[in-house]
Amino acid sequence: MAVAETEGEFPDWARGPQPERFPSIASGVFCERISSRRELVICGGGHISKPVCALGHMLGYAVTVIDDRPEFAAQERFPEAERVLCQPFAQALAHLPADASYVIVTRGHKDDAACLARILQVPFAYCGMIGSKTKVASAMQRMRALGYTQQQLDTVHSPIGLKIGAHTPEEIAVSIAAELIEVNSMREVSLLSADIMQQLLYHPGRMVMVTIVRREGSAPRGAGARMLVAEDGNCYGTIGGGSVEHAAQQRARDLFGGVPELQEYELGGGEASHLGMVCGGNVTMLFTPIEAY
Repeated sequence: MAVAETEGEFPDWARGPQPERFPSIASGVFCERISSRRELVICGGGHISKPVCALGHMLGYAVTVIDDRPEFAAQERFPEAERVLCQPFAQALAHLPADASYVIVTRGHKDDAACLARILQVPFAYCGMIGSKTKVASAMQRMRALGYTQQQLDTVHSPIGLKIGAHTPEEIAVSIAAELIEVNSMREVSLLSADIMQQLLYHPGRMVMVTIVRREGSAPRGAGARMLVAEDGNCYGTIGGGSVEHAAQQRARDLFGGVPELQEYELGGGEASHLGMVCGGNVTMLFTPIEAY
């Protein structure tokens, strides 16, 4: 997509708010950070790591498992993992991406400290560490000795997971996955799903990207949710499903080769009567025609 450098080069629709076209939409700017995928790094290959890996994969993460013991760092032990690394923790973590989510479930406080010392050096989406109060306190004390501030240490979720009364490895994994969901829901980062990326990169043709830019009330998905509608009729991603998604698909098919537009969908009043939804919210969607080569 080209961006013009002078005002005169912008098409009419891009010059600013057009009240006559969108009378109920206030002027403003929609900004978002977009990530192509989410990374989950599990430090430790023990019994809790297996269900954490499975749930992370189910939630759409690219999962990496690290352990320095060959019997625990085996691909067949973690079939859902994208990578299984049999390396010292500090060595493996030195080559992994920033802005990932980290789950520390190692066998001892020395390994916990080795992982934390690396992770705290880079921006991360989430960092949680399992362990007793004594084990956690020991790791934190080591971090203070290395010069990390209390503010940095407070970003680590420990005890890890939401308090749901979990006891078994599977239950603990669910509590960790739930905390990952909770933390990520508060981050202003939109995810561009793998199927949308694949379609944009490898399948030329006309398409329309549908993006929720505003939500009020009880609409099913929030700002940043997106769906790609291809000219062949296929759709990728979701903006919440149901009748409102179907209505958006129908509108998108009228816009191939056209110009971007905004549409509002009321889900609790007159609009709900023909959309078949009574959740009481409303969403504003941006329809962006795209031509991939």
